[in-house]
Amino acid sequence: MWHLLAPRPAYADLDEWLTLPVRLDRWVPSADELPVYRATVDRLLTLAAERSIDPDRLDERFNVLFQNLVKATAWQESCWRQFVRDQGRITYIESSTGDVGLMQINVRVWRGFFSVSRLRWNAAYNASAGAEILQQLLIRYGVREADTVLENAARATYSAYQGGPASYRRYRAATAVSSSGAIDRSFWEKYQAVAAGMADDSVLCLGS
Repeated sequence: MWHLLAPRPAYADLDEWLTLPVRLDRWVPSADELPVYRATVDRLLTLAAERSIDPDRLDERFNVLFQNLVKATAWQESCWRQFVRDQGRITYIESSTGDVGLMQINVRVWRGFFSVSRLRWNAAYNASAGAEILQQLLIRYGVREADTVLENAARATYSAYQGGPASYRRYRAATAVSSSGAIDRSFWEKYQAVAAGMADDSVLCLGS
């Protein structure tokens, strides 16, 4: 089921895939590094999506959607950050509920599937784990929501990613005044920006 460590040379250059996490290791970009940092993370997320998607289980009409889904999820979850500076030291980004790294993967939920240490300290591993989880949720829940509107597959998949599998229909009520509705609306805005090629530096949440 979880095959993120398997090399997929048909989808991505393995040498580049191994180099990217070295470049991103403990990198908290300064203002003048932001364009290069954003381009590096963008490439990392592109490769993570390409390496994770299984053409035998997903119709090709979901290929672009999945790329956008991975990038929008990383934007929503971490503002494309694996590391932060905390009291003068650089460490991995972590939420109060134990979600870590670029894709904010919960180490308590997923420790039996993924290496906790690598989720924390390896941006490529974290990105691949998140893409792998998203693919499984897309296959199980998102695809069934795509009958009328293809992009509903992305919305349902993110709802399941953020709220748990039972929440995959949550996005339908995203106009409601609730914290989960606000989360799903925010994700949908980000997804649309990524899909339109208009996300730019917004993915780094520079104004936040």
